[in-house]
Amino acid sequence: MRDAAVKSMNTIIRTLSADKICNVIFPSLEANFTDSSYISKISLSHTISEIAPVVGKEYFTERVMPILYQLLNDRCSEVRLAVASNLSKLASTIGDQLLSPSLLNILRTLSMDRKQRVRMAIFEFIGDISMKLGLRAFEASLESIFFQYVTNTAASVRCTGIKKSG
Repeated sequence: MRDAAVKSMNTIIRTLSADKICNVIFPSLEANFTDSSYISKISLSHTISEIAPVVGKEYFTERVMPILYQLLNDRCSEVRLAVASNLSKLASTIGDQLLSPSLLNILRTLSMDRKQRVRMAIFEFIGDISMKLGLRAFEASLESIFFQYVTNTAASVRCTGIKKSG
């Protein structure tokens, strides 16, 4: 039931006011996400990427980023993959906040995740956000994480890195 409710929010988020999302929708999501199934957490990761442009940088950074960090550290690889796949959508709203030390540590860990799909999503994200934030941000924060693709054991991950670096 929760999963269906979260999925339905994705279709209406952009039609709601920031006030309604901040005071009604997000507190409800926040209260229920910790005991949710992995399917609900995957839906929540999609909703988070839709919420960002509506609620703005300050609210997102203070209230939503902590949940994003928890989802990126979830035991379920499908949850980590869903969040990683949606990270680049946040770049236009959150900008360089995505390069916080906390998130960089998580990205470093996820770039060595057991699941190659998660690693691929991280290298995709780093390539995408580097294009949005520029060479200076890449060199200062992301370069050391990104070039781990060169020694990755999975050929598909190495190919992703090559495509993003070219």
